[in-house]
Amino acid sequence: MRGMQRGFDRHCGTVAQGILGWAARHLEPSHRLWIDALRGELDLVGGGPAQLLWALGGLSIVFTTRRRSMARPWNSPLTLRYGVGERLYGYDAIAAFRKALGASPSDVDAWSGIAFADSELHQYADELHALSMRSKYAPDNPPTLFLWATAYDNLHQSKAAADYYHRFLAAAQGKYPDQEWQAKHRLVALGK
Repeated sequence: MRGMQRGFDRHCGTVAQGILGWAARHLEPSHRLWIDALRGELDLVGGGPAQLLWALGGLSIVFTTRRRSMARPWNSPLTLRYGVGERLYGYDAIAAFRKALGASPSDVDAWSGIAFADSELHQYADELHALSMRSKYAPDNPPTLFLWATAYDNLHQSKAAADYYHRFLAAAQGKYPDQEWQAKHRLVALGK
């Protein structure tokens, strides 16, 4: 019975990876950040069935957000992280993720969600705190490195911003063309 369960878990995990791989190949480049954010945190989601639900739920949000983005221009690819599951935005999303942290202070998804929401709300000091807490439990990935960089940049901490822009560019490897363009131009503007 356990072998059957493990096989089912592996199969669900493989299907989840396949779905996100298909989406990455078929969505336009401007939406690749969303899919890469889902893929980057897929391993942090426990169990194959949960990974499959993560992938399907995330894609649902990507397509919903994509349709709504024309009506709400503030809706960036980074809103995906706090839209998954709760479909909340702004302060409502932060409240929901803080509630999740009450049950599990090491919840990487909750810390990520708070960081992305704080970024959208221009609460950069709070965003840095959430990113710092997230970093205690999971390594940074290109989307979080970009958040670090832009938060420091918006707080006029140019040395830290430049450091994170460089780290983002090293990790991104051409997968995030819009953000890479922005990072390169901000480095020029910062004189770094």
